[in-house]
Amino acid sequence: MFGSSFKRIVAVSAIAAFVVAGVSAAALLKLRDNAVADAWNGVTSLSAMLAEQVQLSARAIDFAINETEAAVAADTPAAFASIAGAPRTTGILAVIADRRDAIDHIEIFDAQGRRLACSRGMADHIHAAQDAEVVRMAAGRDVRARIGVLRVSEATGELVVDVSKPVVGAGGEILGAVRVHVKPTALVSTYSPISAMAGRSYALFTRDGRVLARYPNGVSLAAGQVLPRTSPFYATLAAGGGAYETISAFDARARLISLRPVPFSDLVVTVSTLKSRALAHWREQAVALALATAVAFVVAGFLMRALRDQFRKLAVNEATLRAQSQALELSNQRFAVALESMSQGLVVFDKDARVVVSNTRYASLYRLEPGSIAPGMSAREVLELRGAHGVFAGASPAAYKRDALSRRFTDRRVDVLNDGRSILINHAVCADGGLVVTHEDITEREQASQRIAHMAMHDDLTSLANRALFLHTIAQLRSEIGRAYTAVAVILLDLDDFKPVNDSHGHAAGDSILRECAARLVAAAPHAHVVARLGGDEFAIAIGLPAPGGVDPQALAAHIVASVGEPYVWQRHTLEIDACAGVAIIDDAELSTDDMLRRADLALYAAKAEGAGVCRL
Repeated sequence: MFGSSFKRIVAVSAIAAFVVAGVSAAALLKLRDNAVADAWNGVTSLSAMLAEQVQLSARAIDFAINETEAAVAADTPAAFASIAGAPRTTGILAVIADRRDAIDHIEIFDAQGRRLACSRGMADHIHAAQDAEVVRMAAGRDVRARIGVLRVSEATGELVVDVSKPVVGAGGEILGAVRVHVKPTALVSTYSPISAMAGRSYALFTRDGRVLARYPNGVSLAAGQVLPRTSPFYATLAAGGGAYETISAFDARARLISLRPVPFSDLVVTVSTLKSRALAHWREQAVALALATAVAFVVAGFLMRALRDQFRKLAVNEATLRAQSQALELSNQRFAVALESMSQGLVVFDKDARVVVSNTRYASLYRLEPGSIAPGMSAREVLELRGAHGVFAGASPAAYKRDALSRRFTDRRVDVLNDGRSILINHAVCADGGLVVTHEDITEREQASQRIAHMAMHDDLTSLANRALFLHTIAQLRSEIGRAYTAVAVILLDLDDFKPVNDSHGHAAGDSILRECAARLVAAAPHAHVVARLGGDEFAIAIGLPAPGGVDPQALAAHIVASVGEPYVWQRHTLEIDACAGVAIIDDAELSTDDMLRRADLALYAAKAEGAGVCRL
């Protein structure tokens, strides 16, 4: 079994080696094509950019010619000669030339080829010289601008090319010509894209193949001015531009050339790159790939030997792995059952606060569909999902999310949801920085605790505060004397004739009267800080007095006594009960609560001594 499997692997490996060799060869060819294509793209885009720059410069030259024509506009040759020869015209030409970097200087000729003006000034001996090219232009009918030959400027010694255009009078007669001497190398604003890569060059031609400029090698006047007619230059130009590969007439090396004719101009721009330079990186890749393939074959041999040894161990390990896999599957099943059997909602986050696992109970706690909490969800997304289903704590889902994300994930807290439920949330930090979070619905437990707390501090029959809550409240009010309050008023109220009514009509009637009395006390003293039943038929009220002139405690006590003294109706019986009240006003923050009650008791005893319905301060 081992031998046949290993032989099959060897056979497959041999086939794979041949495939790899074929793929490597194909990859090399593809890389070569890509390198050439990248070179074509580079020279094509660069030629387009430079052609646009040359076009802009050509327009500037046209504008300069037009401005010069406008400056010397005349109807007759005599008027033209007079205007052109004026000193003012020389200044205008100088200004026009200085505004264009590509212009060396500007000249004006009459129809006989005599120079009338020059932007650099006029020497006396050149007035009579005749220019044959201007004479030919004046004799012809073609009024278009013409590009002359490349020559050395007499003024600067730089290479310049002449652009000449006839000046036509109002009657159609050719009055003379404007000639602009242009520096070809200045037609392009920057050569940095060419100089940044070795092997690239830029050339400017006329459409008849004359070389005007070349960068970086320059142009010689003595040789190479016109491309040979066998050059693909002419066919590509006739086709409207494009790219071609040829042996350069400048350096006799294979070049990839992109040609762009300049629109509305007699100029042609070419950008070329050495083919050897374009393929240089590909050659490096080819060598690297060949070496990598050779190394891969050597490594493959060693791996085959190692694989043979591993096959021997594989049979032994397979049985062990199968047993471990079965044990792991059983463990996962137990974990899944335990997870879904929990009464608590559970969600586990990784160190990046993304869900690893959660149970169904967690989803049901927040009214979510089972499976809606998917592994990989962030804690923020989980909170947003809960808020979208209308289950949140706080004023709004956004506030809930903001508050939850700002808390430490190691705290233990209780969230009161907007549906009234209380959820206990516990966080446990894992060793890898993750979190195990449990959510438990403790609503019934919280409600029971609240009921117990309420029962401990309130009277069962009337739901008023009991003695303990009353003493706690007046202690708080006393501590605020001198700050929030100037004094505290304590009113004790005792019902008269309650026991006879209770004895004659039963405890049910007595309980009903006590509940009604409690309701009247609350209604009569809406500003009271606490209304309490101290026991039996004894009630108490405490009010913090913020400033003199506010609540009158004695008047309030009289109002309470009058309200309590109103008749009571129970089972069609009208029952009358009176009350007495004692009022104590305490402005000493050092007085104990017992002393506060004792003073109110003294006032109550004084009131009871005088009879029913009496209040004493």
